[in-house]
Order: sequence, then structure tokens, then C-alpha cells
Amino acid sequence: MAILGINNRTENWKTARYFAPLLLNGYARAELAWKLGEPKDTSGSEVKLELFWKGMRDYKHETGMDDKELSKKCVSAYGKEPFRNLSGQIEKFNNENRSRISMKFEKYDVSDSVKNHGLLRNLLNTEIDIVLETPRNLYVGEAKQESRLGATGGYVLVHQLIREYVMANILLDLNGSDKKVVPFLVVDEERRKSVLNTSQVKFMSAPEREWLKKENVLTWGDIRRLQP
Repeated sequence: MAILGINNRTENWKTARYFAPLLLNGYARAELAWKLGEPKDTSGSEVKLELFWKGMRDYKHETGMDDKELSKKCVSAYGKEPFRNLSGQIEKFNNENRSRISMKFEKYDVSDSVKNHGLLRNLLNTEIDIVLETPRNLYVGEAKQESRLGATGGYVLVHQLIREYVMANILLDLNGSDKKVVPFLVVDEERRKSVLNTSQVKFMSAPEREWLKKENVLTWGDIRRLQP
């Protein structure tokens, strides 16, 4: 229903319309998780779904940590695999591919207190459109309609998909969880091929990482078919 006859083209509105029905339907949530690689023995009651999730911001509120303490913990977690020398991984990717990730050399570096604070600020401000939690995995989804995958030059964690993946993994580390982060995308059918060819997706899905599986680049039609 268009207000004043004007169609709402925002991604958040489309995401809410397509995913809200899954909030009340456990089987549909399980179907989505299965589609993303979750074992079929996971039931709908074991799949939690949230939209527009700012996990680090809410973690800070829940724990009552001040910025200095939380920053220290985040930097420690960021120094572990798979993010150790993340800037070096991106540089290697750029040297080996025509589709390059635009990045100044000092980005993804947290070697001093200013950059430590920048890392925390990035994590606190990171919002993930769709999050599914199961007993084994944390699925983090980015929904796209017309806009492109973001890159914010002023951030320590410049690129949207990488930033979301980093944030989710650091939160699992802070919680002492051994769950795996599984990223996914939801895009228009006609844009799926071009999205697969973007530098961020190629970096995330490269064989030496496989952080993002290409089959987990879904379409809005895939989500519509899950609706009860």
C-alpha cells in the first residue's frame, strides 16, 4: 500500500515486509537456515531471527563496559584468526585480481590507541539487516535493492560486508562461543550476477577464505517463497 500514491523504495521497508512473516513461523525460519547451509536436524524453535541488529552496541549496553575496556577486548579479538593481517590479505587480493578493493594502506590497522578507538566506533555503529542464530551458526545477512555494497573511507573497517563479518566474529569471541559466522546477501534477481562480480563478494568468497559462499547470495524471490 503506497502512502500518497508513492512507493516506498527503502531497503529497510522491503526487508521488514519480506522477513517479518518469518518471525512468527518457525518452519519458515528453519527453511531459510537450511537454505544457508544449516543441518536439517535444526528445528524452527531453535532458529532465532532479528532484523536491523546492532549487536556490539547492545552488547556494550548489556555488559555495562566502558569504551576503554570494550575497545581492549575488541582489539584482542581482532588480532586473532581469521583477521590477523587483514590489510595484508586485501593487498594480496588486489595484487592478484583486476577487481580491486579500494583501500588506503593504513586501513584495517589497529596499531595505536586512535585506531583502537576507531575500530570500536565502527563496530558499535555496524548494523546487520538480518540475523539468524541457531545452535551451530550465526547467519548475518545484508539486504540490497538498489544501493551498492558500502565502503566508508573514513572507517578503520572500510568495507560493509567485511565490517559486518568482523563485528559478528568479535561478538562470538567476546561471548566465548564456538559458533560459526555465515554471511549471506539478499539481492534482486537481475542484479545477482553483477553482485557476485563485486570486489567485496569476490574477496569474501575467495577459496583461501570462503567466508561467503556464492550460493548464499539469495534473491528476494527466494525469501518470498519461504513466506507462510
